[in-house]
Amino acid sequence: MSGRLSICFVSPHAMGAILQTGPVPPPTNDAGRIGGAELQQAIVGRELARRGHRVTFLVADPGGLDSPDPVPETLGGIRVIAYAGPRAPETGASTAPDSGKGWRIAREAALLLRAILRAEADVYSVRSNHLCAVTVAGICRMLRKPFVFAAGHDGNCDPERAHHPLNPMVAVSYAAALRGASAVVAQGETQRDLIERNFGAKARVIPSAIRPMDPPAPGPREGVLWVGSIEPRKGPDRALEVASALPGVRFTMVGGGVRGGWHDEVAARASALPNVSWLGPQAHHGTLGLFDRAALYLNTSRSEGFPNTFLEAWMRGAPVVSMDIDPDGCLARHGMGLTTGGVGETAQGILDLIGDPRRRDAMARAARFFAESRHGIDSVADAWEDLLADAALAGGSRGAAVASAGCR
Repeated sequence: MSGRLSICFVSPHAMGAILQTGPVPPPTNDAGRIGGAELQQAIVGRELARRGHRVTFLVADPGGLDSPDPVPETLGGIRVIAYAGPRAPETGASTAPDSGKGWRIAREAALLLRAILRAEADVYSVRSNHLCAVTVAGICRMLRKPFVFAAGHDGNCDPERAHHPLNPMVAVSYAAALRGASAVVAQGETQRDLIERNFGAKARVIPSAIRPMDPPAPGPREGVLWVGSIEPRKGPDRALEVASALPGVRFTMVGGGVRGGWHDEVAARASALPNVSWLGPQAHHGTLGLFDRAALYLNTSRSEGFPNTFLEAWMRGAPVVSMDIDPDGCLARHGMGLTTGGVGETAQGILDLIGDPRRRDAMARAARFFAESRHGIDSVADAWEDLLADAALAGGSRGAAVASAGCR
């Protein structure tokens, strides 16, 4: 496309992803957790900025309630505006506001409006965040600005997942936001069909993006890598059950979460297993190096969208063994790994692949080819450019978001 766009990604908790995808990533992720949705926005946003578009991120600064109007800051070509929004949740923490704190929602919405006015963008986009989508869609309609929503999880396609403890109108408003959006993006065909069936909205499939990476250096690979947040839906407890069933296989586990309670129980169980190396939270770029040394990547999530870790594993030569998640059936269809089901089946699948290096290597080659050809940043950014240009040309959002929910 020709013509320079001004694009604003409203992503309250994206600062960690912005920093970790920059030209010189910091050695630690002190800016907070990196969620999959935020990572995708940062990868796409950086490429669009490289192509000459003005890219702005609105991120939350929970300590800025008494600060003056948000002032833009440029980080590696991306314009960042920190507004006085909600505190980024620790991994695994609930993002719903406390009971009786509904007044904060209205205040956050007003502060977000101020930041959106400062951004002065042609088009505004939210990924995965139900509550943020409702508020930004309403603001965009009021300002007659285009609003684009991108699903980042299968739960974004389920009306039941949009309920809010303080405001029963959020689910209704979320459906209205999707139906009235200038464009809706799905990660795959399954999400596209669910969005149309559940919300009556048309969605365009744009795959998740992966940045170019050199092939991993040849060398021995050993064991199984698990990467994820330490929370029940990611299933680290199930990974430990698989490790217990395979005492002769080395497992490495990476992830952070809310300390105490369930997190500490999982950490204690992992530390007690002699074949498990528990590394805790790691910087994103450091995690990529772990994929280079792993024979396999294990996913134990109970629900997902299209996991970024699948792409990272495939680019770094580690086929995926997934207990439940196989987006659009790609693992089975393209021979890039296994979908196994229960603990016993997963343990046997791991043994089969570790014991058959030729099969494992063939899966690794197929996986890298698939990741580069379907998920490479060039083609994904092309699709985003076209969609955002179409949205900007069409003008403001068509539908109303009737309840304010804040951006949490």
